[in-house]
Amino acid sequence: MKITFVEPSSIFEGFSFGWLNKLPLLGTLYLGTILKNRGHDVKIIKDDGKRIDPEQLDCDILCISSMTSTTRRGYAIADAFKQKYPERKVLIGGVHATFFPNEALSHADYVVVGEADPIIDTVVSRIKNKKLKSKLIKGKPCEDLDSLPFPDLSLIQNIKLPLPRTPISTSRGCPFNCSFCSVTKMFGRKYRFRTPENVVEEILSRKNKRIFFYDDNFAASRERTKKILKGMLEYNITVPWAAQARLDVAYDDELMNLFSKTNCNYLCVGIESINPKSLKEYNKHQDVGLIKKAIRKLHDYGIKIHGMFVFGADNDDKKIIDKTIEFCDEMNIDSPQFSILTPLPGSDLYHKLDAKGRIFTKNWDLYDLNHVVFRPKRMSAYDLQMKVVEAIKKNYWLTKRGFAFLFQNFKTCISIIKKGLKWWYDHRAYLRFLEKIDKRGTRNKNIVNNLN
Repeated sequence: MKITFVEPSSIFEGFSFGWLNKLPLLGTLYLGTILKNRGHDVKIIKDDGKRIDPEQLDCDILCISSMTSTTRRGYAIADAFKQKYPERKVLIGGVHATFFPNEALSHADYVVVGEADPIIDTVVSRIKNKKLKSKLIKGKPCEDLDSLPFPDLSLIQNIKLPLPRTPISTSRGCPFNCSFCSVTKMFGRKYRFRTPENVVEEILSRKNKRIFFYDDNFAASRERTKKILKGMLEYNITVPWAAQARLDVAYDDELMNLFSKTNCNYLCVGIESINPKSLKEYNKHQDVGLIKKAIRKLHDYGIKIHGMFVFGADNDDKKIIDKTIEFCDEMNIDSPQFSILTPLPGSDLYHKLDAKGRIFTKNWDLYDLNHVVFRPKRMSAYDLQMKVVEAIKKNYWLTKRGFAFLFQNFKTCISIIKKGLKWWYDHRAYLRFLEKIDKRGTRNKNIVNNLN
């Protein structure tokens, strides 16, 4: 069968970082590779946000996997496809569809809830033979990650290869329970790992000179991570690599030495906040003093830090954003990322704010970590939005810090400046909505409905 996967784009451009924004999601790549290996004609399209041409999607089954911020674009693609080819089938899955399956089903023939790797071949076979009766299909966790094929990057039709970094995922699940995160609800609180040998084998099969480990926490099992890195050294693999990890990796000297020897040049770390009360609110068991110590140690090993911060907790006020900028300067955070606290469906935060009536829009386009969609406690929605914009401007635009970053990362900085200017132009109307909401309250249904 001809099967096309689409990775929808976000309606709004955020302040995302160059190479990371260009990487495809691995979920559709795993599914597409599984089906290709079963003899199907598979292609994957990374949506560019332009006009939808259904003829480019000509296939027997259209599969769409969306996050919350891309789900409405995904629905539009599905609707356009069904209008052109009403007899053909649409299958929707992904994080958002898992938490709102009935919503997704209004735009699809079938919806997969949860992980689809172990069942995708059976689902497609039953669709082909017209034997799939249930419209809501319950997926199940893939317990043996080594059984998955290495993602075939050549399936992506509209992306330039080689990628700036090869994306590799070595685990799923997370035992932590950050209040704003939906990962544990999607993949469970139990870690599932690929074996070190399997990971090294994939690295050897790639020709790219750079790697990004997609795991939410690459060093979740430090002993396993050490085995992966030792395996890389055994095969003389010392290409620059980056990963997401918790700051506490800095306290393991053996691990840090291996990071250095294998050429780890960037770590994306969730600092989240320098406000101890907000850290507690997020269920982040971190101490600001230890955060500083860990940052210094990582820098001592020559590892750059992409520090991720979230603003909008109930204990946050406008001053904490200014203090965070000072913290980034003091600690020389190489590339800070400032996000707005977002109640993602499936997260504890979503249920808490929704129950209290503090979410004022469910326009999923706005759930991209760049828009305020709820009422903060200690500042207005407008003030939170503007303070985050100011924080970004002070770090990447025409400031002393911005010029320093410009000379170190010219292409990325120029990209961020361009995106920032476009963001400001595109969002002026939204900021005016926030002003009206702050002045008149969410009881004014006309204002709120205009956001949805």
